[in-house]
Amino acid sequence: MSDSNASTRKVSSISMKRKAIVIVVVTIAVLLFITCTTLKTPEIKGLVLDAETGQPIADARIYAKWERKMIGFGGETSGGIEKELRSKTKADGTFSIPGRTMINFIPSPIGIGGFFYMIVYTHGYKFKSFTFYEEKAFGHPRHYEEFKKLNENKVLMFKLEKIKDPETYDKNRYDFNGEYSFNTHYRESKEDLIYDLVDYQTFVDRFPTHKKLPGYRLAIGTIYEGMKNKEKAKLQYERIIKDFPDSSGAKEARKRLEKLGVTR
Repeated sequence: MSDSNASTRKVSSISMKRKAIVIVVVTIAVLLFITCTTLKTPEIKGLVLDAETGQPIADARIYAKWERKMIGFGGETSGGIEKELRSKTKADGTFSIPGRTMINFIPSPIGIGGFFYMIVYTHGYKFKSFTFYEEKAFGHPRHYEEFKKLNENKVLMFKLEKIKDPETYDKNRYDFNGEYSFNTHYRESKEDLIYDLVDYQTFVDRFPTHKKLPGYRLAIGTIYEGMKNKEKAKLQYERIIKDFPDSSGAKEARKRLEKLGVTR
C-alpha cells in the first residue's frame, strides 16, 4: 500500500512540475508578444512612367523590404530584414506591393518596430527610392510627391527621368549600386548579371564615343566570361582595342585576350 502511495505521489509531483513549466513558457510567450512592436504598411498600387513622354515603362524593377529596428550600444541598428519583395512592372507599367504587418519579435524597448524601403529602377533612367520609418508617415508623406494620393486609394504615379548625358548615367549607376547593395540581401543571380549586362550595353549604345566606354565594355566582357561565352567577351575586348587603342582599357583588353588564347 505504501509503495502504491509513493508511486501516486511521484506521478503527481511530475504532473505538477510539467504544469509549472507550461505556465512559465506560456507566461514568457505572452510577455514577449505584448512587448513586440509592429509596422503596418498599406497596399501600394503604382504606375511607372517616362517623365518626359508620359508613356508607361514595362519591365521596370521594383524592390521592397521590411526591416526590423533595435537599440544597440551605438544607437539604432538593424534587427534584420523581415521580408524582401522583387518584381517588375507589367506591359502597361503597373505594379502592386501588398499591404503587410511586420512584427518585430525583439522585445521592447530593445526592439523598436522597423521601416519600409522601396526602390524603382530601370535601364537608362534615374532611379527613385523611398523610406518610411513609421506607419503614420504613409498618411503624411511630406518628402514624397508620389505618395500624396495613397490615402485616396488611387494608383500612384512614379515618373522616372530618362538620362541623356554619360556623366549622369555613370553617377546614377554608381549611386544605385551603392544604395541597392546596402539595402538588400544582394545575391548575384543570373538575372542580376543579365540586368547589369543590359545596363552596360545601354551606356555603350547611347554614348559610343565617351571616354568611359572601354570600362563599360570591359564589364560586359567580364560578364560574358562568367557565362562561359568567350566568343562574345573576345568581341568586346577587340572593339576596345579598335576604338580606343591608346587607352588603359585597351591595355587591359590585350591582357584578357591573351588569357583567352587570342594573340594579336
